[in-house]
This record gives sequence, C-alpha cells and structure tokens, in this order.
Amino acid sequence: MSRSSPMMDRTPPPMLEPPTAAVSAAPPALRLDARRPGQTPRRPDVAAESAARRRRPDRVPLYATIVHAVVVGAGFWLIRVDAERTWLGTLATFAPRQLWLLPALAAMPLTIRASRSLALANAVTAICALLGLTGFSAGALWQCLDASPPAPSAQPPAKAVPQQDVSAADPAEARSTGPIRLTVASLNVQQFEGSLPTLLAELSRFNPDVITLQEAVSLPGVLREYLHPYYWVHDGEFVIAARYPLRPLGRVRVSETERQTALAALLDCHGQSIAVATLHLETPRKGFESLTPGNLLRGDAQAAIRLNTFVRGLESARTAAHLRRLAADAPLIVTGDWNTPRSSRVFEPWKDLRSTFAAAGWGFGYTAPCSPRRRWLPGLAWVRIDHILVSDHWDVARALVGTANGSDHRLVVAEVRLIR
Repeated sequence: MSRSSPMMDRTPPPMLEPPTAAVSAAPPALRLDARRPGQTPRRPDVAAESAARRRRPDRVPLYATIVHAVVVGAGFWLIRVDAERTWLGTLATFAPRQLWLLPALAAMPLTIRASRSLALANAVTAICALLGLTGFSAGALWQCLDASPPAPSAQPPAKAVPQQDVSAADPAEARSTGPIRLTVASLNVQQFEGSLPTLLAELSRFNPDVITLQEAVSLPGVLREYLHPYYWVHDGEFVIAARYPLRPLGRVRVSETERQTALAALLDCHGQSIAVATLHLETPRKGFESLTPGNLLRGDAQAAIRLNTFVRGLESARTAAHLRRLAADAPLIVTGDWNTPRSSRVFEPWKDLRSTFAAAGWGFGYTAPCSPRRRWLPGLAWVRIDHILVSDHWDVARALVGTANGSDHRLVVAEVRLIR
C-alpha cells in the first residue's frame, strides 16, 4: 500500500462544536411552613380566605349602633321638639317611656366585644335616652341614700273644725317662730274606685301638712274621719286639707270646656299667707279612644287627637292665668293631675314654676297608670303626669312618688321650705 502524498492528505479535521452549557430549571424554592408539630398544613387558598375573613369588619354592631342612634334621635324629635304639635308627637309623649331603653339593651351586647368605640357611642346614646326621653330625674342624688319619708312639720296639728267653719278658725293658734316647712301630698283618688284603705295607709306614712285630692266627688265616711285633724275645703271633685287655718280663694272654671279645672285656698301658716291650689286637666284618653284602623285610614283618629290636644292646652293656659290672679303675690303651691308630662307644650304655661320632683327627686317618678292595662304589667306606671309645682318663694328639700296601687295614679309628695 503506497504512502499517500502529503499534498493529497489535506482533509481538514472535523469541526467540533463547543460544548453548550446544559440549561436546567432550578428547583422551586422550598417554602418553610412554620407550624406546630402535628399540625396539618393548610392549603394556601383556605389560609388566605381565613385571613381575609378575620380582617373583614363585622357589620352587625355598626348597623345596630346606627339604628339605636336613629331611634333615640326620632324620640327626641317627637317628644322634645314636636312636643304634641302633631298627633305622632302626642302618641310618643304618652307611650311607655321605658320602651326608649330597649334599643340600648339590644345594641350594647353586640358592640361591647366588637368595638370599644361603638360600645362607647351606644353608651352615650343610652344616657341621652335615659335623661332626655324617659324623664329620669337625678335632681337629688344624695337623697337616694335616705329612703325615710319626709319629716313632718314640728308644729302640732291645729284644732279640727268643721268644713263650713274653716274661715272662722283663729290664725293665732298656728303662729310660730322659725322657718316654715311643709310636707305636701297630692293624689288622684279615681273616685275611690280603688282601695281607699291602701291610699290612707300610704298617706299616713308621710304624715303630710297639706293634702290635696282630685276626683273626690263624694267623700266616704272613713275619709272624713281621716281628715278630722285637718282644716279642709271640698268643692266639686277637689279637696284641700291642711293642719293650719285656711279659707277658700276661689275655683277655676273654663267656660269653653264647661269644666271646673281647679280649686284654690289661702293657708295661714305661722302668720304667713300661702296660696295652695289643686287642679285636674282634661285627659288625653278621649283622643286615644278613636285609635282604630278604620279611623286612622280616614284621618278621624288624627283629627280627634289634635282636637283633644287643643282642649288640654286651652284648659292649661286658662287655669294657669286664673290661679296666678287668685294667688297674687303670695307664695304659691300648685298640685294635681295635669294629665301631661313636663315635656309637652301643654305644660308651657307652668314653666315659671319649679317642679319639685325635677328639683329634688330621684328616679323615673312615673305616676300613671297604676291599674292593670292590657298587654302591660299590672301596677307598672309609665309616665309622670301628676306634679307638685312651687313658686320661687320655696326651696325644695325632697320629692317622692308613692308605691301603693290604691288608685290609677300614684301619690306624689314634696317637702318644701319657705325662703322668702
């Protein structure tokens, strides 16, 4: 085999491609799932949904707070601003006042654990409802520690005289030095349809110096016997009794309604003339009696309530003006059944007189109704319509509301001291 020539063996060597780096996908980074031993790992979507749920606010407490504020705001408008200018305002005025606290009872448990700010907002709203809508009085916080009845006057009872001879009593018998303090009690006796022994027993607890009664058209013998230590006058449905000599000042009769609305007498206490009056204004029940579905649809119920409110306002204004004329400049005490709370515009003519319960009472002080009512607990009053008012001649030491249910009204009591 012959050797090939170098000129002929010029075949280039095969071209070797440079080695390419092998590209391999990096393994996914391992996610460290910090969890306790033995805990089952959660799927990422379930964990994210659970975290989002924890971050999502609960709307129910917020909605409950808003509803609470709206209800109380509506109550303030109807009771304080409207104040019986419309028939809805009249319904709200005489509705059970305890019901305005129900929204707070529903909203507070929902917000206490959910949010402190919402709980605080509900607490403030509840306080506004308590003080502004329910009629709660804190005028004598320090007096709530003393539950004893008002102390009777130090002056011994005056000599009893017959009703017809009250003007003939000798005022010198009751003269005394020192400040004049009177315990005044007022009660609507419901024409004695309830329990008269219960009423007299509660009156005896307070041993009042002045007693005024409404709806006492005919006096039972047991009441006359109870009033034996007192001077007293009886005219129509009214009775004014006192331990000091008194004489009638006059009666108030509203010609437009043809009703006697008040009786006034002048009391001679330690040589000081004091005007005492008792009244009974028209009841709102006559307007509410027309509240039926048919009358509401026809508008008759609304018209009847508006007419009744007008009549009550007229009697209130006429009676207030007449009593001021009778009292002249004498220290004045007015008691009785106004058939309206102090928040009503019907009460406007009396705003210059002080409410003894607002000044020195404690609690709700509801006085009616006390007889059983359908769909309401028996003996549980829900509105304060009986009052004792005084002129600025008096300082109010304390004011109380009775607890006995001998009538459809509660007894109201006040201890006052003459300061000028």
